Amino acid sequence: MEIPAHLDWSLQKRKDSGRQSSMRVMQKIASTLFSGFIFRPFLVFIIPGMALLLISLYPIAWTLIHTIRYYERISVAQPHLSFGFALSEAVAEAFKLSPHSFLVGGFALIFALQLISLGILAMQSKRYFEDIFHLGTTIYRHNREKGDE
Repeated sequence: MEIPAHLDWSLQKRKDSGRQSSMRVMQKIASTLFSGFIFRPFLVFIIPGMALLLISLYPIAWTLIHTIRYYERISVAQPHLSFGFALSEAVAEAFKLSPHSFLVGGFALIFALQLISLGILAMQSKRYFEDIFHLGTTIYRHNREKGDE
C-alpha cells in the first residue's frame, strides 16, 4: 500500500562550510604506514634509503666527472706532479666549482646508507623474532605432547 507524502527539505539546516568528507585520509595513511612497519619493518627504511641513494648518485657523479676533467687538465699542464698531488688539485678545483655537490651528495649518501642499514637490521631482528617464536611453540607442543603420554 502506498502512502502519499510531501517531502519538504527546506527545514533542514544548511552548512555554509561547504562539503565535508567522512573519509579520514590522514588516519588511513597513518594506519597503513603503522601496519606496514609492524609486518614489514625493513621496507619502511629500505625504500626511502634506496630512493635517497639514487638521488645522491647524481651530485656524486657530477663531482666525479669534474674531478676527472680537472685531473686530465692538471696532468697535461703540470706533468711533474705525482698522482696524489694531481688528484688533490683536481678535487680542490672541482670543489671550488660546486661545493654544494660535495655536501649534498655526501650527506645524502651517508643518510641513505644509514637508512638501508637500519632496514637490514630490522629485517634481521624480525627473522630472529620469527625463529624464536617458532622454536618456542615447537618446544611448547613437544612438552605438551610428552605430558599427555
